[in-house]
Amino acid sequence: MAEKNEPISARACAILSVVIAGYSIWAVIATARDGGSWIFSVLASFVPLLFAAQGLRMSRLPGARWALFSLVTSIVGAALGLVSLIGFLWLYSISGF
Repeated sequence: MAEKNEPISARACAILSVVIAGYSIWAVIATARDGGSWIFSVLASFVPLLFAAQGLRMSRLPGARWALFSLVTSIVGAALGLVSLIGFLWLYSISGF
């Protein structure tokens, strides 16, 4: 049994940012192809950016495990999150609102 509560690791934040960003990009592509309501899905593009920022911060802490992996994966997650955000902004611009 753990003696203290461990915070989520930088590695987990980095991996989650990449996975959620992949889903966000898929949502942009599916919405652009098939149409439909995308307003709620735009929120999904912010989540990988938040996880990537947390992964970047935690990977720089002293004693962080898998620091280089977490750093690189967080940067990839942030880049993919930006791609999904730009895609949703593009959908917003062509939607006529």
